[in-house]
Amino acid sequence: MATMNSVAARQSALVVEDLIQGLNEWRNIQDIVRLTFKAFHDVLKAQGDAIKTLERSVENKANKSEVTNSLQQKVGVTELNAKLLEVNTLLASKVDVTEMTQEMDRMAKRSEVEAAWKASAAETRGMLEMRATCADFEAFRDESDRMIQTMRTELNRKAFVEDVLTRLETKVGQIPVSSEVGEPSCLVFTEII
Repeated sequence: MATMNSVAARQSALVVEDLIQGLNEWRNIQDIVRLTFKAFHDVLKAQGDAIKTLERSVENKANKSEVTNSLQQKVGVTELNAKLLEVNTLLASKVDVTEMTQEMDRMAKRSEVEAAWKASAAETRGMLEMRATCADFEAFRDESDRMIQTMRTELNRKAFVEDVLTRLETKVGQIPVSSEVGEPSCLVFTEII
């Protein structure tokens, strides 16, 4: 049926075109009839274009079942009010922008934290070096004390020059050793504490 309509539409379009252009057997027809047919053709063509436009727009429109499905899926007023109440409570529990800004201002910045960390690291390094220096000093002091103690014990074992000279004089007899050896030089022993 659709093919018959399209064939008939083509034939009528050809006849009307011939009429409009004034060809064939329509030459002897009066101008008023020709103008009427031409106006009728223009109206018919405009209506055909409008029908085609409507057909294209109808394809994009939703049918009745789609509309009812959409209406069934829409949110009711009570459900919408409940959702809005939930959103309002969430918004009320959120932190205000000014409060957040104040908190952010109170927080230390990265550069401040890095500077404090570097200062702390330098201080810790200094304390570690001082501990090392103290440990080195204590080791040196202990070593010095041991050396002093060793020297004291060696000095206690050795005889004093005067004692040695008196013993030698008593053993040698009559020749004074001090005149032969010479006066003992001034030896001063100080006690090291």
